[in-house]
Amino acid sequence: MVKVFYSDITNLDESYDYQNFCELRKEYVNTFSDPHRKKQSYYVWKLLLESLTRVDVNSAEFSVQNGKWSLLDSRFKISLSHSNNIVVIAISDSEVGIDVEMYSDKLLKVCKKLFPTQKIPKNKTQIGFYASLWTKRECQIKSDGINESFRNFTVKDVNNNKYLIGTISRQKPIIEKINLG
Repeated sequence: MVKVFYSDITNLDESYDYQNFCELRKEYVNTFSDPHRKKQSYYVWKLLLESLTRVDVNSAEFSVQNGKWSLLDSRFKISLSHSNNIVVIAISDSEVGIDVEMYSDKLLKVCKKLFPTQKIPKNKTQIGFYASLWTKRECQIKSDGINESFRNFTVKDVNNNKYLIGTISRQKPIIEKINLG
């Protein structure tokens, strides 16, 4: 089982209620001085807590090692990501990785430097091709290097910015949008 949950946080406020947040996450969120990074970090966790109830995990303890969050004493693996106004999480009963990237000139420049020899297939746009390469790489890192099926899909935020969400897992993900507002 692999479930992917995502949310658009564009119009959500920045008055934070840390009820149900573990102390580790409260501390982590409050390390950010950049208000947008803090907002992303807060809402990806809020999305995780809401998503866990949808897979029948009603209480959980968490740990973090090398920036990777995990559930203690659970059969589920989690992966989190955010980009601009989209936050995403994946929950699976096996290793999983997730990444989201906004289609942007910045992403295009970085990817051209990281993947200089890649040939873009004729049926792909340049930004779509590079976004897919980048998200696949990030998913592999987040899933401890598993080399399973990579799947991706696009979403748009309320400002019409386009994002690529990629997952790497053994199974096809079930995708659900959650409104956190």
